[in-house]
Parts: sequence; structure tokens; C-alpha cells
Amino acid sequence: MTCPTLEIGSIIVPQQGRHTFEQEYEDLQGLSFNRVANGNGILRNTWSGKISTTIIGRGWAPSAFANLATGTTHVVKCAIPRAASSNTTTVTLPASRRSDPGHTPRGWALVDAVLVETTISGVAGDDYTLDAVAGAQGYRVTYFPQITAAITVNEGSGENTGSYEWRVQAEEI
Repeated sequence: MTCPTLEIGSIIVPQQGRHTFEQEYEDLQGLSFNRVANGNGILRNTWSGKISTTIIGRGWAPSAFANLATGTTHVVKCAIPRAASSNTTTVTLPASRRSDPGHTPRGWALVDAVLVETTISGVAGDDYTLDAVAGAQGYRVTYFPQITAAITVNEGSGENTGSYEWRVQAEEI
């Protein structure tokens, strides 16, 4: 398997620019919680299905994000996978995911608290069907997100040791 790449717009971060690398995801949703006169809570969810990501890297090459404009949108091709799960062999993935070589989804079965790789035997739209595994308590598919996002933070720094650090925050539109 090839090493996953990180791409934002037309910029590919080289391996030398991300010797150490972190990517955090946050699920976004229009969620509010209120209490009524008798004290009961009302949970209201008006939308969901979007993510934000914070990406931090360190290496001996700058990220090249210096000219990456904030306040506009970019395609962010993520390098750290997420997982979707199901109690059945069919797992639904979000539509916003990578499909380029080295970033294809992989299937897993959970057997006695251990992940066992299993074959993806079929794909219908966003639904992935996995081969059944004896004794599996559930199934999951790992995938790499690809989102169209607004860049809200773009920071970088360097040291006289030839070490660079950078951070980008992006929120799916």
C-alpha cells in the first residue's frame, strides 16, 4: 500500500514536510439543547453530516501553504482515515471521500475486540458490502475524507535547525 498523501488544492505536502503529522476531525451539526418550563430537555438537530479538520505537521521542508488563501474554498484530500461502522455487513460511507490510488476504502470485521481485515465484496453508491466473518460482532470500513472546505487558519513556522511546523484548519462547506 502506498503512503497516503495530503493535498490541499493543488498543493501536495511532501513526506519531508510531515515527518510527524496529526489530523483531527470534528463532526459538525446544527444541534441545540433547551429546557422547557417543567425541566424536560428538548434536543433539536437541524442538520448534520459536515466535518472540520485540524492538520498539524512537522518536518524539514516547509508545507508550501504560504500562498493558500483563507476566506475561499479548497478541496482537502485528507491523509488520516476515518471509519464508519455497522452491525451488519453493509456499511454506509459519506459521499465525500477519496477514491484515488492508495486511498481506497478497506473493510474490517470486529471479532473478540480485534479488527480483522475482510474483503469488500460489493459497492452500490455509498453502501459497501463486506464478506461475512465468523464470530464478528460488527463491521467497519475505513476511508479517507475528501471535502470542499473553507480554510480558516493557515500558520507556519521554522527554526534555525531546519525544522518546520505548520497548521491548517478547514471547515467543510
